[in-house]
Amino acid sequence: WSIQNNQAGLGLVKNMNAGIYYQNQFMLKELGTKAFASAVPTQHGTFGIFISNFGYSLYSQNKYGLAFGKSFGEKISAGVMMDYIETASTDYGKKSTFVAEAGIQAKPMKNLILGVHIFNLTRTKLADYNDERLPTIMRLGANYKFSEKVFIALETEKDIDKRAIVKAGLEYQLIKE
Repeated sequence: WSIQNNQAGLGLVKNMNAGIYYQNQFMLKELGTKAFASAVPTQHGTFGIFISNFGYSLYSQNKYGLAFGKSFGEKISAGVMMDYIETASTDYGKKSTFVAEAGIQAKPMKNLILGVHIFNLTRTKLADYNDERLPTIMRLGANYKFSEKVFIALETEKDIDKRAIVKAGLEYQLIKE
């Protein structure tokens, strides 16, 4: 799912793959998210497509993305994605726009991966009314793998119009998949 979170991860994909995703927030189908992603490695990098849908008949948001990621040796990879985002509301009608996002990942030492990602680099406007723009979100993260069974992840996310938030997680693999 690098295509959705940090397209630089596409540069590390070695085999063609695809995935589907469904999330139902708070057991409400109206807050459901459906997504499809696919990555196809080539000789020069990895191409990916991403499609997602959130919402229902009164409000929905669709995202269609085309991405490319490339590895520059074993230590650095970078990726970009061009999105077409469409928002529909029974009250405000339908608005759509193109948005760019990009990311870089680095592996400065054996078990550490660092990443940076920016969504909506250009502060794309969704509507003229009230200067409505899609959010510009910057993320910086780290993943440290202590062993084959334990890793820790840390991320800070900053919407330029809001306060930064910090996310952290620890994963312990009890049994092999």
